[in-house]
Amino acid sequence: MAELAVILIVEDDEKYLADTLDSILATNDILLEVIIVDNASTDSSVNIVATFQDERITLLKNTRRQTLLACYQQAIKASTAPFLSFVSPADLVLPGILSKMINLLKASPAADLALCHCFKISETGKAFAWRKKMRRAAVDVAEKTAEQILESLVLSGLSRLDLPICRRELFQDTRKFEDKYKNSFKQSLVLRLASRKAICLLPEYGYVRRRIYSLKHHFQFFWSLVKWGKVVGICYRLAREKQFLQFPGGNAKITLLLGTKLYRIFRYSSLDYLISPVYLLYRKTRRHWRQKIWRYLKAVFFQLMVFIFRIRQSAQKVVGLSSNGSEEKDIAYFIPLFPKLSETFIQREVTALRNSGQRLLVFAEAPHGSGKYTPEVVKLMNSTEYLDPVDADKFQGYRRYFLRHHPLRYFATHLFVFATRFEIHKSPWKDREIFEKAIYLAGKLRENEIDHIHSPWANWSAFVALTAARLLKITFSVQGRAFDLHRKTVAFALQEKFDQASFVVTNSEYNADYIRGIISGNGSEKVYRIYNGIEIVRFTPPMRTVEEKSSTVQLLSVGRLIEAKGYIYLLQACQALRDLGYDFHCTIIGEKSKYHDMNSYLDLKRYYHKMKLESHVTFSGAKPFEEVLQIYENADIFVLPCIPSDSGVKDITPNVLIEAMAMMLPVISSTQTAIPEIVDDNINGLLVAPRDTQALTDALIRLIENPELRIEFGRNARQKIEDRFDIGKNIQQYVSLFANIINE
Repeated sequence: MAELAVILIVEDDEKYLADTLDSILATNDILLEVIIVDNASTDSSVNIVATFQDERITLLKNTRRQTLLACYQQAIKASTAPFLSFVSPADLVLPGILSKMINLLKASPAADLALCHCFKISETGKAFAWRKKMRRAAVDVAEKTAEQILESLVLSGLSRLDLPICRRELFQDTRKFEDKYKNSFKQSLVLRLASRKAICLLPEYGYVRRRIYSLKHHFQFFWSLVKWGKVVGICYRLAREKQFLQFPGGNAKITLLLGTKLYRIFRYSSLDYLISPVYLLYRKTRRHWRQKIWRYLKAVFFQLMVFIFRIRQSAQKVVGLSSNGSEEKDIAYFIPLFPKLSETFIQREVTALRNSGQRLLVFAEAPHGSGKYTPEVVKLMNSTEYLDPVDADKFQGYRRYFLRHHPLRYFATHLFVFATRFEIHKSPWKDREIFEKAIYLAGKLRENEIDHIHSPWANWSAFVALTAARLLKITFSVQGRAFDLHRKTVAFALQEKFDQASFVVTNSEYNADYIRGIISGNGSEKVYRIYNGIEIVRFTPPMRTVEEKSSTVQLLSVGRLIEAKGYIYLLQACQALRDLGYDFHCTIIGEKSKYHDMNSYLDLKRYYHKMKLESHVTFSGAKPFEEVLQIYENADIFVLPCIPSDSGVKDITPNVLIEAMAMMLPVISSTQTAIPEIVDDNINGLLVAPRDTQALTDALIRLIENPELRIEFGRNARQKIEDRFDIGKNIQQYVSLFANIINE
């Protein structure tokens, strides 16, 4: 008896049917039966099925066209397997995925339906540009709550989570989906199961959906409305039958989700549909006419800016500054997430500036993550002003204030946001979102009488801070560090941010030269290099001697599991050390990124298991800073083989190198970017070329075999940190910069 029945409904689908059947029949690890219903096809679909001499295939023919639901019922009646799967005749099933989903259902007795992620390809087999995003979503789904999964299914149906496998008994419970649901079989299935919380997901992608061109793609807005109307009809029927009582929030929650779906349809589809004919007409216009139109628009924009500037210059007083006339000025940091485990250097800056006597407020959208925080972090959180959740009444009050008292400045700033490309996916809705964030931030700054705002990153948050500063007419400064300067998907509007900043701070000469090449005119004089600093007193290294060390050499690396850290080359070096018989153990501390480099993370874990490195390498995940300090004490060698990633991400001045050197650890890193400004080759560590596994292995062998050299490098490393990277010394440069700009 077969364990799984795969059902295909064929209606003139000869083009890709053979590929689909090949992908299904490649499953040999479970007993399988394939039920194909030919719904009165007029092409050669039946002949293609006949060419497969496989006893697992059963072909059912309809002499006239039936509804999709009738075809499903016909196939279910002909099957004998306890589990059923539904596949489209143009799609592909990846090897091994069917058995994994069957095992998932067996391990989850309460679940009636199992789903896996899919990604889409074109008719030619080419994957779409957002394939990586789908892969990341497939990994992150394991971290979603059950309620989030159900809400996503209600909103999107099976558009992203495809290849359903369900128990045969499910159709008895749901009365086989009577004809009143017509062709909305899959949507009915999902919505009924969502009300029962009987869905489980496989956290990987195993299904390839072919996106076939059709006329409806030209009318995506109207097609989305039609699909939404079907979902509304199904939900209405199920609500009348009181099917949604067990859903989180009940019928009210379903109503809210349907309203959200309708909002998304109008937000993301309608405007594109209206603009597309204008865009096509623009593309058809001759090139020289397009250039003339563009020059005319730029001239109009320039004249408007000149007019607004003259109006502002003729104002009788400067508005937006502290209203109480106090001589003591306040500055603010704006950070998206604060505090953040991977950004302890910003926490040190804030603490050191406050300890120096500077009045400093931190504004952030939200804290990063949740869990147990150290007392120092809790203290920082208590003194941070969080913008989320947004108070709608306050936001409207801030908007009315700027419109009533500074209308020209308000519209000029809005036009500035509209005319500036501040990120890779720019759209009118994104412009509105950023401008509204800036309004809310500006209102908070005004309430706290802030005179200067500083952004410790040069990414989109710096653009929000700059926009808020323009609304308030206060000074603005920015700091460029690493990905915000060099990642291709993030480094936008850098010239606008740097040109309008009172000063620009960076953490290395490498970055300083790069920023000076971006700033226009003589603005390079306002670029200041201030090295990252640490609190030396918090880093108390143990007395390291050769005699106290055990035979097993402890290697350590700390950093997020992204491509730029070069961990794949560290694993290759560990494999070589293991094969050569060296006694060592490597610990890697860090978490995967939820938004970037998910593919490199998957490759890293795949290589780790394939090479069977579990006994020599341990991935410890993210840890609080105090625990990392204890692990530093027990390590012998610190390794961070940084590389430039394909997306342009580069580690400029890895702070973990500074921390490890402060703990008197010899370090091994690469020769890229500003790392040579931290590590002196053959003095306090070893530097190798990026992506050179053999050189990395040789460097590890040299330090493993020479414990005396490790002790010498560790002492020199501590001295280098005390001389160059003591935050007690470096922070005075920050204090001077802020004091000068406020005094002006």
